[in-house]
Amino acid sequence: MQKLMHGLFYGIPFLVGLAVFGLVFYLKFKLCVDTTDFFEKNLRASLFAGFLTMGGFLLSLKTGIVIKIKESVYDSPEYVNLVNQNSAHNESITRYGPLRRLSRVLSVSVIFCLLTSILQFTLGLVSAWWASAICLAVATFAMGLLIASFVLIQVNLAQWFDFLEQHRKA
Repeated sequence: MQKLMHGLFYGIPFLVGLAVFGLVFYLKFKLCVDTTDFFEKNLRASLFAGFLTMGGFLLSLKTGIVIKIKESVYDSPEYVNLVNQNSAHNESITRYGPLRRLSRVLSVSVIFCLLTSILQFTLGLVSAWWASAICLAVATFAMGLLIASFVLIQVNLAQWFDFLEQHRKA
């Protein structure tokens, strides 16, 4: 199950990024539409500013949310008992496993947001179809990772709230 989730969180954004690269290639060589000028005039600056901002925001969010969830849930005696009971049946269950996965996805998202931003003012300055295609593909991959991060954050928050409600009633 973990391998399937790992593949979904990284594989789908990668495939969508690859599809964007293929689309730019198709537009250039099959339909004779050059997207380079449009990229340079309309997208490059916005992608730079947007992904730089998102990378910084995600970095601060990662630190805050991971530490708060760890303190509130993963370090509580109730959660430790629950993990000990479940790990007796399944050895792959670890105390910090879900938190580690969340932290990893958020870190990869931060890295690709910052990489996307950097690419816009380095490789994005090259006036060639392949440069704009790479910049757009990496931006699409980073956006897919952001969506995956959002989904994972929502899942963790839902589990956190459920956990808090259960133990508040007890």
